[in-house]
Amino acid sequence: MPVVISGVETRKGIWKLEGQTLAWDKSHSFTIDLPEGSVFEELESNFPSKFDVVELEFNGSKHSVFTNVPVRQTSTFEGRSKELGALAGWMNEPEESKFCLIFGDGGIGKTTLALEFLNRILDGDEVLTAKPPSIISYYSAKMTRWSDQGVTHLQGISDAMEDCVRELLFCLYPVLGKDYYKLTSTALVDRVASEFTQQGFKRNDILLVLDNTETLATSPAEVENFSAFLKQIGRRLGRVLITSRRREFVAFEPLQISALSDEECTSLMRRLANEYNATAIKQAREAKLRRAANQLANKPLLIDTLVKYLARSPVGIDQAIDQVFRKTNDQLLAFLYDDAWLRINELQQDVFLVLVSAAIPLNSFCVADACVLVGIQHVEFQKALDETYFATVTDYRDRYDLQIVELAGRFFQQQLQKRSAGDRRRIMDFALKVDAQATKRHRVEQSYLQDRVAEAFRSQFAKAAKIATAQGDLRAAEDNFKLALEEEPMNAALHDRFAWFLLNRCQRPEDAWRLAEQAVKLDPYNADASLTLALCWYRIGELAKGDNEIEAARKKGKQPALCLLRMGIARYHAVKKFPYNKETPELLRLGVYAVDQAIKLMDPDDDFISKNMREALRYKKLFLELQYKIKSRQIEADGAAL
Repeated sequence: MPVVISGVETRKGIWKLEGQTLAWDKSHSFTIDLPEGSVFEELESNFPSKFDVVELEFNGSKHSVFTNVPVRQTSTFEGRSKELGALAGWMNEPEESKFCLIFGDGGIGKTTLALEFLNRILDGDEVLTAKPPSIISYYSAKMTRWSDQGVTHLQGISDAMEDCVRELLFCLYPVLGKDYYKLTSTALVDRVASEFTQQGFKRNDILLVLDNTETLATSPAEVENFSAFLKQIGRRLGRVLITSRRREFVAFEPLQISALSDEECTSLMRRLANEYNATAIKQAREAKLRRAANQLANKPLLIDTLVKYLARSPVGIDQAIDQVFRKTNDQLLAFLYDDAWLRINELQQDVFLVLVSAAIPLNSFCVADACVLVGIQHVEFQKALDETYFATVTDYRDRYDLQIVELAGRFFQQQLQKRSAGDRRRIMDFALKVDAQATKRHRVEQSYLQDRVAEAFRSQFAKAAKIATAQGDLRAAEDNFKLALEEEPMNAALHDRFAWFLLNRCQRPEDAWRLAEQAVKLDPYNADASLTLALCWYRIGELAKGDNEIEAARKKGKQPALCLLRMGIARYHAVKKFPYNKETPELLRLGVYAVDQAIKLMDPDDDFISKNMREALRYKKLFLELQYKIKSRQIEADGAAL
């Protein structure tokens, strides 16, 4: 049956395809999860940047925004037109106010409102009269983070606030050096402000979004110190938007979030009922829904909890409220945890126990590791994650961060103690393996970025080239790369990155190989430089020279499987470009052999194995198709790029 693909998106690291069947009698809409290794996943980087670049239209021209803002928390956003208008008014007056505070009770929807507003800006749905910020940095306080020393436990408000300021630097640097972790307080703010000033950013170009700040400051003294630090940020760095249950922050333009109206509550209930298939809500009259909303203080979070509970339980609205929602907050959470724990299967339970036993900051990669060890599909565990209130998920589309709720963490520890001694050892062993894999992944990433990227982008011109590349301004990027080379003519990593830029972003291998060759001369032991030079030779069509550099890269430390894979891919494109040359049969034979050998030699401990394996299997299939087309004379010579 024919289908129409209406969209493809990624949420929490899982790619989803939306479509509709084409039929005369009935045309169904559907959404399916794409398997690992899909073509869309292939486009993702091994080490995704913390900041993406979004292109917006402003006053008839393009405006680039660096952002790490998570996606919306809900697809059923309801009401809040007054609050959205107030936020837009604040954004449109950058000279009038540097600070804005969204405050209100827990569960009232502060974070939901902030993310809805920011995503509207980034989607181009919120039209501003003032120029949007060039950088929007979102920060939610965590108990642990990765630093140059590995996993670090944050100690109090000062650590968390300094961590928030450092987060901004990932716009300029792929990895932060030790110097930035030694600086504290005002000295750190001044250093970061100076970095952005040198790159041409002004205070109004930067917006810091600090979420759930009541977790950062609990005592009056901490609140006072926090407010003073925020003033430093506003004075030196940029504008600040925060969410909090408190209203103790002076000099902040307050925006109080009140409960939803009765009409908004009933509309939200019906939309959620359709999403979760809650029959009791669908069948209820308007007056009954309004009474239920009033009993829940018209709070969106409690309404969402009620609808989810009714979708899973054979009880009515009144019974659900009597059983569940007349409890204290802690009693309610304990009841919901017990209820949810019984509803998820044992494998899903095991993943939660592994995660709560791990010591590293949790993200989608750690969850995936835990799922593999336990023996469950990542998608299946995510269903349990979505249906429970065990964790807070910050979704960045292609990945997500995860924080186990404190009370849920204690609940998990209680559940773990109920297991047998052997079961507890198994869970703890898995947790240690998740920690080890995350530590190794971090070490590999830091080493790669430090050695090949950070070393290249030391100077201000090099940083400007990096920013311009991300913004898509290739001409400005090339000009800044040239100026950077004049300033650091002996920087091998800079030559390598410039070569990579010309090869991949500009499609100019003839210009790239000279820079790559110079990088190899400047640093004869650099395997990455040899690999870049090999790819340049392959793109030009010089297979023998490319093979020599690939062999050099292997001797300098590159995985043999990767070297064989690149040799095989080079032969595929050489044959595709001239399919009927006399060398074609031999090139095909060598290309197929190289890819097959690459698959056999893949190192399971190599952090790139999944990406490289997918690419190897794809080219193995492409070779078979190419051989068939050549034999049947179905292919014409082309200028395919490597």
